[in-house]
Amino acid sequence: MTDLSLGEFVEITSSKRIKRADYVPDGIPFYRSKEVIERAKGNKISTELFISEEQFSEIEKKFGAPKPGDILLTSVGTLGVSWRVQEDTQFYFKDGNLTWFRNFDSKLDSKYLMYWLRSRVGQQELDRISIGSTQRALTIVALKSLPFSPPPVSDQKAIAHILGTLDDKIELNQKMNQTLEEIAKAIFKSWFVDFDPVRAKAEGRPTGLPPEISDLFPDELVDSEIGEIPKGWSATPLSDAINLDSGFAYKGKSKGRGDKFLVTMGCVSQSNRFSAKGLHRYEGEFKDRNIVKAGDICVSSHDVTQAREHLGAPFIVPESIGNTITAAATNTFIVRPAGRLSTEFLYQLFQTQRYRNEMIASAKGTAILHISKTAVTNFLYCDPTKALKDNFDSLAIPIAQRINVLTDENQALADLRDTLLPKLMSGELRIPDAEKFLEEAGI
Repeated sequence: MTDLSLGEFVEITSSKRIKRADYVPDGIPFYRSKEVIERAKGNKISTELFISEEQFSEIEKKFGAPKPGDILLTSVGTLGVSWRVQEDTQFYFKDGNLTWFRNFDSKLDSKYLMYWLRSRVGQQELDRISIGSTQRALTIVALKSLPFSPPPVSDQKAIAHILGTLDDKIELNQKMNQTLEEIAKAIFKSWFVDFDPVRAKAEGRPTGLPPEISDLFPDELVDSEIGEIPKGWSATPLSDAINLDSGFAYKGKSKGRGDKFLVTMGCVSQSNRFSAKGLHRYEGEFKDRNIVKAGDICVSSHDVTQAREHLGAPFIVPESIGNTITAAATNTFIVRPAGRLSTEFLYQLFQTQRYRNEMIASAKGTAILHISKTAVTNFLYCDPTKALKDNFDSLAIPIAQRINVLTDENQALADLRDTLLPKLMSGELRIPDAEKFLEEAGI
């Protein structure tokens, strides 16, 4: 068409230098590539960093700060992840690692650009102009010169609206899932970590629970190896409730292809029950003891981050694997409940702060950290009565089932969006046809 370039439609720049020494305990949120990727996926920020309000105000006054409609693009290492600022909130970001698109021309819709950057064509273009071998990067100069000829802005807005409708539904489902997870976590923590109903009864206060559940809690705390616990409960090692199978040492050449699946420590997510980035196709062989099925729980036995975010952390094998033969990799332990504790109870237990602290304290290694089976099985948990565990499961299992339904729905919506995106961008699919399709699907 024409010799237009991306830099003619939008200002492409970066941030001012922020040093590690500038971080403060509280203030204005500061994003690196990791945080932008989390925001782009609709997840919560797992590691919060801040700069002072005074420093931010000075930078904003002199050079500006991201506003709604601006786009940030990961430009070093993990390339090409775009996030469009939607809410009017203050934050700043790391120079070099992220590229900033702002001050859009009236002929370019910022939401359309975000989807173009995410499209197959956009990703191929970003890959083409990237530099470096060991660590790839995108330069501002190359991005400004990128050939770019968008359709009329009315078509841009229509395409962005169609794709945005799907993303809005996905975001709503994610927020619902986060709320459901918080409910299950709050019940577990109140009943089995903080012992709120026991403390209330001991102090003569109402528990706020239905009488049939409240009556199941004692009215006294007693000393134990793990501190105060409800009278009649016991400090019990996990070895009484679970068995652990190790994952297998897979062959790298067999990873990424085949009709089987492999789950790895990369399946741990800080905000969801499972991260698909750790799920890989596999064509090799493994033993029956390495096989997992939908609904099984695994914990990461290794961690390559000094933040130790994965060490001992759980994930649940998703329903989406169906009947596909799936195995766990050597950097995970497969948790086999022995009937004493449900998967839901165990999943919540593996997220408690005391468990996480003990796993981190037991870690061995330097660059690659690891924990032993005994570190997990020797962990002492507070074992309540069967009646209370059954009551917890009666609340937690329906929550988990709803989470699974919404997760599967989101996967279907994401697949639909990713199917429509290249067709709309290329003009293969007409805008009215796509709009009619969504209307018929009730979206």
